[in-house]
Amino acid sequence: MSLLTLQIISIFSMIAFISWAMPYMFQKFKEHEARALEKERAKSSEQIKQLQKQVEEQASELNRRKFTKKEFLTEHESAFLRMFVASPITRREFNIHPQVAMSAFLTAYNDNDRAEFNFRRVDFLVCDKYSKKIYCVIELDGKEHANKQMDDLERDKMLEAAGIKTIRIKNDAFPTPEQLKQRIVSLQR
Repeated sequence: MSLLTLQIISIFSMIAFISWAMPYMFQKFKEHEARALEKERAKSSEQIKQLQKQVEEQASELNRRKFTKKEFLTEHESAFLRMFVASPITRREFNIHPQVAMSAFLTAYNDNDRAEFNFRRVDFLVCDKYSKKIYCVIELDGKEHANKQMDDLERDKMLEAAGIKTIRIKNDAFPTPEQLKQRIVSLQR
């Protein structure tokens, strides 16, 4: 046999082998890809289960916490508000808003200053009945204010810097509506 014949036989043998092996190799490649895809799906499924478990744990934690409502105003604040609103002397000229967040009526030009009052509130905000101009803030001082004198002083200074005066009233010494009106009006002079 000549060299050329051997080469031709060798080429045909390779072609026969490739045509026989190619479908087998393609099938093995598809199987390998399917296994890899299945592993990815299993991994994704496991990740989804872990996320669902985390969400359930967080929901369970929220359910364990007991959220309850509390009274909006203290007993003294409620009594003061009833007295203020019931009196025609004060009701004719003023609107009073209880438990107002300071961020509702104050602003600051930088975040550090804003942080000082952002989560604070006042007992009562007194405004003009018609123009809604802020007259003053009324703070009722009871036993809960005994430990907060520095906070109260700081709040008063912030309000004063904004041009808002504070009237402090002891829980056990409410003024009459006429006296309160005079105090509010006197602050405007």
